[in-house]
This record gives sequence, structure tokens and C-alpha cells, in this order.
Amino acid sequence: MKYLHRLARNIKSLRAVHALTQEDLSLNTEISLSVLRELEHGRGNPTLSTLERLADGLDVDLSSLLAENCKLHIMDIYLPLFKQLNGFQTLSPEEQAAAIKCFSEFIQLVFKAQQHDPG
Repeated sequence: MKYLHRLARNIKSLRAVHALTQEDLSLNTEISLSVLRELEHGRGNPTLSTLERLADGLDVDLSSLLAENCKLHIMDIYLPLFKQLNGFQTLSPEEQAAAIKCFSEFIQLVFKAQQHDPG
């Protein structure tokens, strides 16, 4: 059971890093939205094929999906962020506010992960 919870946590974290919605990840990996939601809630019994598609869709090794501490290279974290910010000035005020909110949540996620990392 502990691996399902790790998988759930890691999928959510990696989706946030890559600024993907569940729908985006579902489309990119050809995994049904209902299966993806179940996995993010720590339920289900994913096949090896499903895990491989998730790893590919989240740009990590398969072992990272089940790792206790899913480590990402600094560029894996910041490159998607900067790609998102590239057109920030062209966004409407509402879209800019949403982007700022997402950035704030991202920073909180990073700091939370660092607080739980003993190394």
C-alpha cells in the first residue's frame, strides 16, 4: 500500500512541476482520466505499461514514480516554469493573476518538499 501512496504523491508533484492538469496528463499519456484520478488518490492497480506511460509523460525514470523522495534536477523544475512565463506579458489581467497564484503554489510545494528532505 505504501507504494500506491508514493505513486499518488509523486504524480501530483510532478504534474505541478510540469504545469499539467490531470486532463493534460491523461491526453499526453493516453491513460484514461478516471484511471489517473484513481492513481492520484492512492487507489488502483496500475500495469507496468501504465507506469511506463506515466513516467514518459512526466519526463522521469520509472523508478522515480515509486521513489520515497522523487528527486528532480533543478532544470527539470525551472525550465517548464520559464517556458510558461515566456509570454506572461501577453496574458490578460485575469490570466496573469492565475499564473501568479500557480507560481505561489509551486514555490510552497518546493519549500514543503525541502522541509521533508533530510538530505
